[in-house]
Amino acid sequence: MAYDEGLLERCLDALRALGPGAIRHKNVFSMRGLLRGSRMFAAVGEDWIIVRLRRDELDAALERPGVRPFTPGGSPLGTWVEVDGERVAEDPELREWLEAGLRSLA
Repeated sequence: MAYDEGLLERCLDALRALGPGAIRHKNVFSMRGLLRGSRMFAAVGEDWIIVRLRRDELDAALERPGVRPFTPGGSPLGTWVEVDGERVAEDPELREWLEAGLRSLA
């Protein structure tokens, strides 16, 4: 699997601090997916993450530097975005993206 184990641990630490309940992770898209129950809201790649957003948050997110639609196979996948590693290099920004992913489950 091609994912950054350190970034995965940072995500798990941030999620524990946020207290969203039980989070599990599994291999998906050659990454490590983060799930609440059976629903994936984010995944960790080599040095970036993907996050599922609410539709009303998508356009604003795509205007931010280092954020682009997640396009497996060349086509955008719903409201999923890919966020460059430098955009989640600091814990506050990482938590912000993970919170956005959790909101997409509501």
